[in-house]
Amino acid sequence: MRWDEELANAVNVSDLDAPPDPQARFAALEAPFNDGKLIAAMQNDFEEWIFRQAEVKVRTNETLKLYAGPQVTQAEFLTSALRSPGMRETPKSAR
Repeated sequence: MRWDEELANAVNVSDLDAPPDPQARFAALEAPFNDGKLIAAMQNDFEEWIFRQAEVKVRTNETLKLYAGPQVTQAEFLTSALRSPGMRETPKSAR
């Protein structure tokens, strides 16, 4: 399946009716939604697609072994780096 061709607009849950209409009728699911193995395969395929398509910006400083996710701003990351134990150590060449 080409998941990027099947994108849909988000549904706001608050726009949905909580209980069904008392006069509502329900039908049995039709293919492919009635095949558990196929649904499981589609789920795995979708999860793999999401994994391959997603990008997350991560801030890193390998020297200080400092890492931060996208929720951390550049300023917060730099402040954290300056406060890290590795930045407070005096290099041997400066002693």
